[in-house]
Amino acid sequence: MSFNKIIVVGNLGRDPELRYTPQGIPVCTFSVATNERRRDSAGELQERTLWFRVTAWRRLAELTHQYLRKGNTVEVWMIAVRSRFQPWKIEVNQGDKVIIHLTNIEQTTDELHGFAICEYNINVVVDPGETKTIEFVANKPGVFPFYCTNFCSALHQEMQGYLLVKPKGGATAMK
Repeated sequence: MSFNKIIVVGNLGRDPELRYTPQGIPVCTFSVATNERRRDSAGELQERTLWFRVTAWRRLAELTHQYLRKGNTVEVWMIAVRSRFQPWKIEVNQGDKVIIHLTNIEQTTDELHGFAICEYNINVVVDPGETKTIEFVANKPGVFPFYCTNFCSALHQEMQGYLLVKPKGGATAMK
């Protein structure tokens, strides 16, 4: 008997599926996509995706189902304009890496906007026409308000939204 080992590094094609054999043994299946770039004979860059079907058994199956899922990086392109953030609601899962690209689209040069999520120790100021990128891991489940920290207009206090971090395991964070 021979044994071959490979290491596959890629992206999940969909969330892992957990099922049980008639004997009660957990089995988890999922697919992983890997990308490869090569130049063809004409010198053109070609991209090829290879798919691997993976099966995990027993405790590894349970851990795979619990911790792996498709897409654990969430990118948000947000604008700040007098009296609002758009989008005003961000939903992620606990453990996701969150990247917010915040652009202040004000035309007036003195219309600074701030952006804060206190529970994640985030507080930035964005000048008109500027984009700031904010990165963090959403490791605390719950509902967290975000708001403008600069007094920008009479409607300043309306400039808010919320971050919903859904807990691991699929429980609902809000009713």
